[in-house]
Amino acid sequence: TVDRGPIAIGRFEVTRAQFRAFDPSYPVAAGAERLPATSVSFEKARQYCEWLSKKTGRKYRLGTEEELGSLLTRSRNENTLDSWAGYNVNFDDAARLAPLVNDAGPGALLKPVGSHAGSGDDPLFDLGGNAAEWVLGKDGKPKAVGGSADQPADEKAPVTSRPDYIGFRVVLEK
Repeated sequence: TVDRGPIAIGRFEVTRAQFRAFDPSYPVAAGAERLPATSVSFEKARQYCEWLSKKTGRKYRLGTEEELGSLLTRSRNENTLDSWAGYNVNFDDAARLAPLVNDAGPGALLKPVGSHAGSGDDPLFDLGGNAAEWVLGKDGKPKAVGGSADQPADEKAPVTSRPDYIGFRVVLEK
């Protein structure tokens, strides 16, 4: 985790191997252990945090939109549809590329967690792409924020990541 005032934020997205330790029925193909745990509902992600809290004796939870919303962005320099297409994808192009993403298979564009480093002495990884991440929205409802490999980096486009491109990271209360 990386200290950020009264909380510490998970340096990485939760991996498939980590999530499988909580839910042995979660499918993890050989070689995919370091990919972000995706196709996990907000409620299951919350349950993972509860399990991790009990296992460690420390209080883990999902972040809020206020805590993580400004950190989780969409970056053309990270794993977004732009990096796969090789150009700045606009909303119309994303719609035309969607069938290719679908044909590639569930989560096929994901990279192992930690593929894109942050900056500073205590970087957070993959904040601008790979998997969008579950947070508790300002309205108290689940919300997926940030960039994902199946969506363009354009901040004006709505985040409509498919479930196989939505993951999560934990927040530790100090």
